[in-house]
Amino acid sequence: MSVDVLAQGLTGEFAQAAVYVQDDSRSLKIHAVSNPQFKVRRLAVLIAGIVSYTRWPTSPNPIRLCVMGHDELVEELKSGSALSGARPVTVHNVKPGIDFKASCNVVSVTAIPPENARQLLFQIVSAPVVSIGEGPEFCSDGGMFCLHPDSGLTNNSDRRPFSVNLDVISRSGLRVNPQVLLLAKPPGTVAP
Repeated sequence: MSVDVLAQGLTGEFAQAAVYVQDDSRSLKIHAVSNPQFKVRRLAVLIAGIVSYTRWPTSPNPIRLCVMGHDELVEELKSGSALSGARPVTVHNVKPGIDFKASCNVVSVTAIPPENARQLLFQIVSAPVVSIGEGPEFCSDGGMFCLHPDSGLTNNSDRRPFSVNLDVISRSGLRVNPQVLLLAKPPGTVAP
């Protein structure tokens, strides 16, 4: 089996390469291989968008964004390119055991065991703290926004960049712009 780079796509943080794999049956397969930084950048942009369209019962100044489990995401968010909105945001790399209600307005958890995520979600239930994680299980465990950072990178164009748990959002006292919530709706559905 041989693997060769055919062509370079975009450059920099969004670089992707097209490669071909020739197997024993001499068939040609083409795959898109993404730069790992692309996923981190995409996560940062999704998080920044959610934060920018969220309103708290009492406006925090600055908004305290706590990230647990993803050092590269912390660095990307601290670089400021994704969080360059009108409201100031501070980014903190946090560990389990802190008082999330008192320390954070937004919590983003990735790459941590599900039981740690469940403990965190239990701690902030009904609090005005935005919870963001990866995958649909995060929402079923009580998270607000469940990111799908690989959506749009495959042939599955029906996948949305995130899903939401409207019940948890409504109990928190947070207000999220309805236009953002519409982005999470499956294609072909209409608003009531």
